[in-house]
Amino acid sequence: MKKLLFLTLFMAVGLLWTGCGEDDPATPVQETRDTSISIFEITAPFNAVGAISGTNIAVPYPFGEDVTGVTVAATLPAGASISPGNPVDFSGGPVTFTVTNGASTSNYTVTLNEGENPLRIALVGDGPLENLPAESKIAYEWALEEYKAEASYFDFSDLSADAISTANVIWYHYVSNPGVDADGNPSAPQDTNGDGIWQASEALPASAAGAAGLMEDFVKSGKNILLSGSTSTLVGAMGRIEERYNPNNWWFNPGDPVQNPDCWGISFLPDTGPSVGDYPDDNGAYWLWSGLERTAYSFNEGDLEGICFSPAGQKKDRQNNWFFIPMFEGEVDPEVLNSSKNRFEEVTSSTVRASTEWDALVGGIEFGVIVEFGPTGDYTGTVLSVPVGAYEWDRADGDGPIPNVVAATQNALDRFKN
Repeated sequence: MKKLLFLTLFMAVGLLWTGCGEDDPATPVQETRDTSISIFEITAPFNAVGAISGTNIAVPYPFGEDVTGVTVAATLPAGASISPGNPVDFSGGPVTFTVTNGASTSNYTVTLNEGENPLRIALVGDGPLENLPAESKIAYEWALEEYKAEASYFDFSDLSADAISTANVIWYHYVSNPGVDADGNPSAPQDTNGDGIWQASEALPASAAGAAGLMEDFVKSGKNILLSGSTSTLVGAMGRIEERYNPNNWWFNPGDPVQNPDCWGISFLPDTGPSVGDYPDDNGAYWLWSGLERTAYSFNEGDLEGICFSPAGQKKDRQNNWFFIPMFEGEVDPEVLNSSKNRFEEVTSSTVRASTEWDALVGGIEFGVIVEFGPTGDYTGTVLSVPVGAYEWDRADGDGPIPNVVAATQNALDRFKN
């Protein structure tokens, strides 16, 4: 009896030992497969390659691009797949992608990082770009093509400090067309004093005047403004000068453009004509003239070298500039050369850089057609005013702006945008 019990126990232990030492053939071992991503990229609507760090992927993308329907591509090991599929919406933030290879999976967090806003030049106007007058539209279309992502157009109704926070210069080009009355005379402004001086008027759209506060803050923050055409009343509207020193001389051809054989432009050299010292000693090397072609002019009063903006042909002749002499009548001695111009520079903390091309020959500078309002007080940026009528983008002859107009504008924008 004892032998039978011992044998039974021995067999039970043997079975137990045998069961613990063998694998169950019904439970196979799972193979670990590769779930790595070697390349992660975006192929539409822009191209970008991600930087992979473990299971985190960072992808830079251009400022302002739409990321609601992005097409991605990933380089995976053989047999692996990735989800979610295209298109992918990143507008809500990082997206988790899962790589599956057999029974193996890995999760990757993909983050899109928007690049810096490239905007440096804000072009402004009254209404959509396509509805602007040709004079403004042609100028702005050139800038958009020349500066690509660095330039953008803003309707005044959409203009805000946030929208142009990375811009360093605002360019406003607009030429008023006041129209004519029944007698064929300009309906506005009028020679109200009967002294032959056309008075400055409210030539700007109300939307532009309404942006004066924003533009004031822009200049006070150390940024710059280029005003061309009949826009210079904004210098006073933004508080940079007293409004009584705004442009006071309006020239306007009331009918169709006139045919004129002369090359209209500016004088700018300090040693030209009978009144040496009309401009600063270094004005001939002023950065605005860099690369501009110079022209020899001959008048009854003498010869001079100037810069042509409007060659022979049809002229529109519209400008709203500064006529210094009546502005300071009774305050300065008119017999002293440049006394009125010098007084203007003093009270406005400005530098007169150019006048009409013949002005330097008639005894002192009387007109300001390019004036630089540099930093002063709270205004740490610069306002450059170019109200000379010869500065035309929409040439009446249909041949577009001449190289000097383009080059001067590019010099200003290049200097101010950086």
